[in-house]
Amino acid sequence: MELVESVLGSVSWKASRVDLFMDSHGWELDANDRDRFLCRASQRVVYEDDALFTGLRFGSGKSGAVMARIYDKTEESRQKGTDWWPEKWGADYRPGERVLRVEFQVGRDLMREVGVSTPGDVLAELSGLWGYLTDQWLTYRIPSGDATKSRWLIAPEWQAVQAASLRGGAVGLDRVYAGEVSGSIRRLLPALRGYLASAGALLGAATLEDTLHRVSRLLVRDEQLSGVMFADRILEKRIARGLA
Repeated sequence: MELVESVLGSVSWKASRVDLFMDSHGWELDANDRDRFLCRASQRVVYEDDALFTGLRFGSGKSGAVMARIYDKTEESRQKGTDWWPEKWGADYRPGERVLRVEFQVGRDLMREVGVSTPGDVLAELSGLWGYLTDQWLTYRIPSGDATKSRWLIAPEWQAVQAASLRGGAVGLDRVYAGEVSGSIRRLLPALRGYLASAGALLGAATLEDTLHRVSRLLVRDEQLSGVMFADRILEKRIARGLA
């Protein structure tokens, strides 16, 4: 930055991408564990080499969004000849034991949503960004009988990822949803108004308050018949929209 500004003068700097990762021992991850992940991206790819599991990818990384990869770094190093990684890992490395890398590629869209834009902003908020990525964007869970995956407990292996030294003691960053939410509500409102008016007419209601009261009774009855709580349906929609 000093070199460029010494030639061009004052320059407005913007960060377009940042890659964050941590390496760890002791996580016996395989392809059968893919459904234990809860991710805000819908795309998920499993990588295998001659039926041997080598990694997972979440998201596509396109359009400035987030992509995560979890892969066997020891195997990749063997194939690429980057045999200097054990020296980088130092005394924590246990020879002969697989090292898994958890890596996030963060594009401009997410950085804007969490309020960072310049290289200085990004460097100052790296720990909070790691907190957001490992607390909210991607998690690894302990399966239970609960049909709602977001209520599964965080697995110990992922707690170690969350607590990586990169994070320090930072809490995760919050995304800025105001514009996105208000736009979605505006698009939804005409249909919502029409459905409520139709329901009110069929149920014999005369006012908005009366319509909402009668509709709520119908939804309570639906909960009892279907066995699915309306609160769970809301939570699923929040997760699908990246709001939970």
